[in-house]
Amino acid sequence: MENKYVFISYSSANKGIADATCHILEECGIPCWIAPRNIIPGKTWAGNIVQAIRDCSLMVLIYSEDSNSSSQVANEVDKAFSHGKIIIPFMVDSTPMNDDFDYYLSRKHWLVAYPDYKKMLMPLVEAVATNIGIEIQRPQSKVSNSISRKEVTAAIPQYEVAIETARKLLLNYEHDTAFAELIRPALDDYKEAQFLVRTILTTYSRMQRLNAFRFKYVKEKADSGNAFAQYMMCRYYTHIERNEGEAYRYANLCAAQGKSYGYLELSMAYEFATSVERSYLRAHELLDKAVNMDDPFAMMRLAKDNLYGWTRKRNPKRAFMLLKQCMEIGIPESFEVMGNMYNEGDGVECDRKRALELYQRALDEGYLEAYNSMAWYYLVNMETFQYRDDAEIQQGISLLRKGIEYGVAMCLSTLAYCHQEGIGVLKKTEQAFRWYKKAAEAGDPGSYFNIGCMYYYGNGCQENNAEAWKWFIRGSQIPFGSCFYQLGLMCQEGYGQDGKTVADCVDYYEESLRIGGGYASESALRLYNIFRTRPLETNPLMRDDENTYYYDWAPKDNHRAVNYLKQAAGMSDYSPKIYFKYGAILCTEGHGFTDEFEGIRYLKLAVEKGEPRAAVMLAQIYEKGELVDKDLEKAREYYQLAADKDCGDGYVGLAKGLCSQIMGTIDEPDGELPDIDKATKQKLIGQAYEYVCQADKLGCKAVCPLEETISAFMLEDELLTPAERNHLVEMNNKYARLGNLQCIVDRGVMFHIGRLTKPDVNKAIEAYQQAARLDKECAAKNLGDLYSGKEESLPAERQDKSTAAYWYEKDSSKDSQAISARLREEGHQVVINSEHVFYEKKRSEHIKWIFPYLCDPAFTSASSKLRIFEWANFAKGPLAEGIPQNADTDVRYLPKELNDLFKAYVKLYNLLSKTYGWSNSLLPRLSKDDFFPYLSMPHLLEITQMVYRAWNAHVKHGKDKWLQQQATKVEQITLMRQDWEFILDFAEKCPDNDLQLLLISVVDMCYGLEALAELYWQLIALNDLVENAENANFHLPESFVKKMADLFFDGTDVLPRSRTVARRLYAQIPYLPGVEEKLKQ
Repeated sequence: MENKYVFISYSSANKGIADATCHILEECGIPCWIAPRNIIPGKTWAGNIVQAIRDCSLMVLIYSEDSNSSSQVANEVDKAFSHGKIIIPFMVDSTPMNDDFDYYLSRKHWLVAYPDYKKMLMPLVEAVATNIGIEIQRPQSKVSNSISRKEVTAAIPQYEVAIETARKLLLNYEHDTAFAELIRPALDDYKEAQFLVRTILTTYSRMQRLNAFRFKYVKEKADSGNAFAQYMMCRYYTHIERNEGEAYRYANLCAAQGKSYGYLELSMAYEFATSVERSYLRAHELLDKAVNMDDPFAMMRLAKDNLYGWTRKRNPKRAFMLLKQCMEIGIPESFEVMGNMYNEGDGVECDRKRALELYQRALDEGYLEAYNSMAWYYLVNMETFQYRDDAEIQQGISLLRKGIEYGVAMCLSTLAYCHQEGIGVLKKTEQAFRWYKKAAEAGDPGSYFNIGCMYYYGNGCQENNAEAWKWFIRGSQIPFGSCFYQLGLMCQEGYGQDGKTVADCVDYYEESLRIGGGYASESALRLYNIFRTRPLETNPLMRDDENTYYYDWAPKDNHRAVNYLKQAAGMSDYSPKIYFKYGAILCTEGHGFTDEFEGIRYLKLAVEKGEPRAAVMLAQIYEKGELVDKDLEKAREYYQLAADKDCGDGYVGLAKGLCSQIMGTIDEPDGELPDIDKATKQKLIGQAYEYVCQADKLGCKAVCPLEETISAFMLEDELLTPAERNHLVEMNNKYARLGNLQCIVDRGVMFHIGRLTKPDVNKAIEAYQQAARLDKECAAKNLGDLYSGKEESLPAERQDKSTAAYWYEKDSSKDSQAISARLREEGHQVVINSEHVFYEKKRSEHIKWIFPYLCDPAFTSASSKLRIFEWANFAKGPLAEGIPQNADTDVRYLPKELNDLFKAYVKLYNLLSKTYGWSNSLLPRLSKDDFFPYLSMPHLLEITQMVYRAWNAHVKHGKDKWLQQQATKVEQITLMRQDWEFILDFAEKCPDNDLQLLLISVVDMCYGLEALAELYWQLIALNDLVENAENANFHLPESFVKKMADLFFDGTDVLPRSRTVARRLYAQIPYLPGVEEKLKQ
């Protein structure tokens, strides 16, 4: 082949592996093309890539989880495939191929390079050389500049003695003396000494035990160019004297000499923004460089970063492989970290025995900090997060005391905590306070946090915010993430010091989240709640009363808020709440963050960590079968997991499953009840009853316990005891009062059919009417069936077709609309026949066909009123015809149709009183103030009667000669809605101006009254809300409240705008989409 070079395709996240691959190939005489090294200036990036692929001999694909999701890598593979290039996938982890890669690469021979890709580099070289016909040039062996303790250096007797002495000292935790023994051999490039020095200098608490004067000689050597001395001075200025500028300068000098430990220190400078702008990309590049030089401490840092998720996505499996290598090299800390993984079951199966073995090995290697981890092993069960029995706790206490004997500050801090909480020892907060101070002075970072908390909360000492702030600041300088969290909390709660304000909490929380640790997830949650909008948590399962914070000073930014959750979810803090919230958001639609598959993954992680709400959400997902294959058994398992965690929604799901066995397919078209024997039904219904009772006791977020179970209880109510039936009725009433619309309907059904309680048609009608006003159309249909006689529950004397037509019309289903239309046709003839007789003083029943709202007792009762306007605060002042300019206050104005109704009323009133000579006793005398802000129920009925009498007296029974000439037409006209247009056409032909004005005014009044009645029949439902305004156990359905709030927010043609009413309604439903924005206005 003419162009014998290899194109290396990789994700930027795998740059270290790609660089190592390129290096070994070129060492063996195989030219490579790799971006960005080979990008030619002046040409586009894409143009460079395309040309390089076209001209290469072969492509090596660094395949990983990152490249599998990289569109750039996918494009490169596609180009290589289309040009017929050989592709060798170099598989550095076990990620399955996505569909695109499966198409291109399924028939390729893969080189499996995990868990240790370095061991597979030479097989890769051989495969590449074979495919492109190049002879391998074996690289010359070179002396590595890394400091693996396995390297051989010329033995110097006095140094060997110093090292042996230092080893014994380290086993006794005598770091300062050991350090003194190691300085000269380490600075003389004695590798074993350098390794031991680094075991001291990589740990903050160990460095606090060193005497600063020992670094005088080290500084001289550093300033004269000794690379390892420069590394040592970098650590000195990082953790002893704390001078960021000097720490960065020495790290830079050391790295400039090509030393792996210099690259590692410079990497951390970029990670922690030490006198340089923070750049995780640059930090990763430098760390990978050190790792590729076989630096064991760089490998340890990379392992912990993968395990804890400090600067990259958590990858416990990779951390495990790296830690195994560190253990082989003999890094003492690696044994403790691996022990923690086995103890916590993080990335590996939980194995207490193996954890204990590793802790002991860490102690044997001189890492006495492992006494603390071993103590926690005996104190707390990391699977359940519960304290162990007293015998094991005492073992833990003994280990802490042993660690304290050696001077391990962390052990002193943990024993102080035990005294603070009374765990295995007497509770002595004052003693705990003293011991925390000693531990802090000895170099334990966590003790700064504990002392600050004791000052802040006045626990074991007098409350002192200034002292608390001081200790948190000292801890943050280490840096210790929990101290940043507490500084943020002090700012957020208004106790910030040194001029810090509430808004400064964001910076502190962000730093806590970045560093990680015990409060990283709590910092993420607080940041999330500061910046999120409430509609981000529309799913009822997500709502936490303690987290409904609202901060006017923070600009709302859901992208930022969700990113905080994402960051925390990628860390090792194992917060099930973080996993749940992030997963739930990803599985919820309507906010632009939906990613169902990723969401399900996080929900499963939350379930593994014991979050019951995540189990409920997964159960619902498997139940619906929209994002996954429908699996009712899997759903039941998740509901059981939630129930086992005392989650009410879990019990509801279990009850629902049992009830579905009883109901079969009866609710489906052509469905039927299953054939189940009575004993089985008795068992199912009894268990379902226990589940709903337990759900009611625990409380539910997602659904009402009876919402999807009550039908089965009603169907098989004879299998329940009287006490159980009464309890179910009371429970249903409770949730009906809490605003569950289905429970309101079910209350009607119970009384309608006499199941679970005695039949009571009046109570059934009352419940159905309430539900119908709250937009439950099936309730309106049930009322139509009752009043039409279709259901025989209502006595014949109470059946009424006009009332049936009124309620059928409220149901938008095709069947109900057809029935309503047919009934109204019958009613039309009834009215025609009835209007031959005019009742002057007594209302004729046929008037209900003309004005259907008169069928509704809520309009005709003597006590009928609209109480929602009691919440309004309409400004006093002159009436305005239009919407007010000031959108923030309630202003007195008449909406268009209400104003038109008033004008029509005035015209008709004047006409009847002046032209037709009606006495004042027959006419309601109303002013414009009576129409604002609304027309009261009694006034509405008065003008309804006025319109009806005017129509009957002067049209149906009028003496006008022209009308008498049109008698045949007049007989067929009614005041029902279907005749209004005909009346207006009739009026145009009328030669008498007064009669023409009367006809037009009557129709205008009918239009206005109908529009008002259509609004009022739902405003009536808000009366209950006003009456129960102070009752926390009464609610109306959220969707209905929002609908009404929206109407009041902008006003309508018949309803005046009232921001006061709207605000009070919105305040009850802050989570619903769009509400938060309205509340701000």
